[in-house]
Amino acid sequence: MTTNPFKQPKPGPPTVIIYGQGGIGKTTLGAHMPSPVFLQPEEGLKSGQKVDASGLIKSYKDMVGMIDWLITAEHKYQTVVLDGIDSIEKLLREDICRSAGVKSLSDFQYGQGYDLLKTEWERLTDKLTLLNQKRKMIVLLLGHARISRVEIPGNDPYDQNSIEIDKRGFGRLFNWADIVLFLSYRVTTIQQESSFGNIKTKALGDGSRILYTSERPAYKAKNRYSFPHEIEVEDGAPENFWPEMKKLILAAGNKG
Repeated sequence: MTTNPFKQPKPGPPTVIIYGQGGIGKTTLGAHMPSPVFLQPEEGLKSGQKVDASGLIKSYKDMVGMIDWLITAEHKYQTVVLDGIDSIEKLLREDICRSAGVKSLSDFQYGQGYDLLKTEWERLTDKLTLLNQKRKMIVLLLGHARISRVEIPGNDPYDQNSIEIDKRGFGRLFNWADIVLFLSYRVTTIQQESSFGNIKTKALGDGSRILYTSERPAYKAKNRYSFPHEIEVEDGAPENFWPEMKKLILAAGNKG
């Protein structure tokens, strides 16, 4: 072989997860992605957000059918936004239980229901990967944050923000996504002495929002593009979100 068979792959569209507390602006960020279409297992879009959407999806089968349509049909969309992750898991649970004729995953023996849930998350993310790679679509999943207690032998326990789903599904999503961003308000603390001489810690915030891009004890996050640890979300200008993300991705080169 006389020519070099190896090439550096070009940056492809990312798979992204954004999670945070309710009402912080996750859906608004999604609505400002390139040519988005929303799949809605829950109601999150506001009437003023002029984007195409599925309407309320009531079954997992219906949602999969819409993803399959995006994979095979000719359309204008460049981004699919799944809003939100915990509602997707609810559809997954209902589908598994309906197929098995049980009321909840706890009715399965030996934790098999939760193993099935993990398997279904794997199948869904495989399908979303196909959509991402075949149709060159950005895949964005939105989720609510949940605070969990982390206990590591030999260390003091601490609270950590993660996505409000079963830990097995979260593990699959976290490993699958190129980018996992925790959206939160910027908070600073000051210590004040009370009239009784006690020291109290007071939290202060100005309403500014921060996307955290890499993991810390307080939250799960990651990216494959060497992002800065914090990205400020400019108030009233969510349309700047994707252009800034794109600059960072292109500057870092290809995925991985």
